[in-house]
Amino acid sequence: MPDRKTTLRDVARAANLSLAAVSMALNRHPNIPPSTRRAVEAVAARLGYDRNYRVSELMSYVRGSRNNGYHETLGYISSHPLHAIPHWQKPYLEGARREAERLRCKLDVFWCEEPRMSKRRLSDILTGRGIRGLLIAPLLDRKNDLPLTWGRFTSVALGYSLARPSIHRVLNHHYNTILLAMTKLVERGYRRIALALEPVNQWSVNHLWKAAYIAGLEILELPRPALCFIETFDPAKFHHWYLKHKPDAIIANDSTYYKALHQRGLNAPENFGIVSLTVKEEADKVLSRVDQNHAEEGATAIRLIVGELLHNEIGVPAIRQTVMLDSIWIEGETVRPLLRSPV
Repeated sequence: MPDRKTTLRDVARAANLSLAAVSMALNRHPNIPPSTRRAVEAVAARLGYDRNYRVSELMSYVRGSRNNGYHETLGYISSHPLHAIPHWQKPYLEGARREAERLRCKLDVFWCEEPRMSKRRLSDILTGRGIRGLLIAPLLDRKNDLPLTWGRFTSVALGYSLARPSIHRVLNHHYNTILLAMTKLVERGYRRIALALEPVNQWSVNHLWKAAYIAGLEILELPRPALCFIETFDPAKFHHWYLKHKPDAIIANDSTYYKALHQRGLNAPENFGIVSLTVKEEADKVLSRVDQNHAEEGATAIRLIVGELLHNEIGVPAIRQTVMLDSIWIEGETVRPLLRSPV
């Protein structure tokens, strides 16, 4: 057994190649010929080189260094055109910044919708700042791609909205989130449970909220047909829909659905129960809700970016990783008290 762990430098020396070439070969970079890659992999295996050891060693350095400066500047890319982070996106950024600080990194915000911001220009700005790692915020207005030269960066997207290219992503487990909300309502005696969303909400979660709702009706043995209000929100139209279908509980995207009924003399939980899927509410009551843990999604994405950088994994990955986080039930004032043991 060797007295010390084999390092990347040992592999480079034995293979008679540069450190950069060996790192690229072990990460299967397309610029390295297959014959060279196989030769390097054979040398690494013969010497017992452990990539996981190298990563843990570098992570220890990042976390434990006494240097007061930052080790890496990362970029948070927003597609919002007004230089203002939407309120529902703020937890992503706050969680990402806290985790970046913990890992001795800095997170700067960049706006990809600046006037005359081309693919080349934004990528050059980032490269000029020495930024290699990017966290892509959820895209707005049904955008599904961004003007970046992706081969230069290690990138992780939040949510489903970035369709191209196929980079790693971190998001809420939207399917489980709806099942959690439905289960909590059933435990409180509700049976006619409805789902109220706008089409853009469906698009942003890859249609998983409605899919989970339909499955939940069967799993929880609830009456059918499904009660879905999925259209552009209009208070009068939603009130009319409610009076027609008479659900006893509603899982809604935000507090506007509660307000539409409350302003017309209906109260929760006296007349109906309602569960919100939104991070922050502005209403006269604390809405019962599911917390999608957006701050932890941001933190998880930063850890993934740093890990990829330590592996020298740059560019679009061959196989995308999708990391899903579960939601947490938050007790509020808009559903009845618990009637029976949890399902």
